[in-house]
Amino acid sequence: MSDKNEIVNNLAGALVAIFVGCLVVICIIVNLPNTKELDGALIANVLVGGVTLFAPIAAYYLLNDWKEQYNISLEKDDLKSFKIQLKKLRENIDYYEVHYRGVHSLLIPINENDNPHNINSFSELISDYDLVVKEIQKKRRELSFIAISYEQDLKYYMKITPDFVLETEFEKINCFVEEIDKFFEYIKDNDLKSFFLTYDEFSNSYDFLNEMLENQMIDLDQKLRV
Repeated sequence: MSDKNEIVNNLAGALVAIFVGCLVVICIIVNLPNTKELDGALIANVLVGGVTLFAPIAAYYLLNDWKEQYNISLEKDDLKSFKIQLKKLRENIDYYEVHYRGVHSLLIPINENDNPHNINSFSELISDYDLVVKEIQKKRRELSFIAISYEQDLKYYMKITPDFVLETEFEKINCFVEEIDKFFEYIKDNDLKSFFLTYDEFSNSYDFLNEMLENQMIDLDQKLRV
């Protein structure tokens, strides 16, 4: 029972029922044959019995509420852990989108047969070529680790998202990773033509994955606010 009003109403109802029960008991005792007149001791004894009966009822409702709030707290902690992995994954794929879009814009003149500088390799295109490759390698390793952590924490999100389709999730992530690996090979092999020709596939893969992760983040933020 996460609703505090419901708990209060239940406890109040139980208290009223016990109080009415006490009055009934007092009336019965008073009307029994050979019963003494109503006195304070009799009323006190009956009320003490009522309070004794009310105590475990109150404890039951309060314990159940505490357990539910504790479980909700644990669930939110799990979702926050998943949110961290989700944020890292989005930042990682955004790195590739920004990086490859920049390289792609430099390659457009080559594709249009307007290449006054006769650029025919990435090493000519990018002055700090070695640094770029090292950065790509680093980000690719990060992508593997982040994707694993993200997929491990998906179970927390799936618990509260009945319509979640795990196969679609993995398909979009794997498709994006495949496009990244292809581009990495093109850079390593100085294959400018293949890099350019497959850019649309990469862009579409990024758009699908980014939209999915963005929707997850919105949904997750809504669930954490509850």
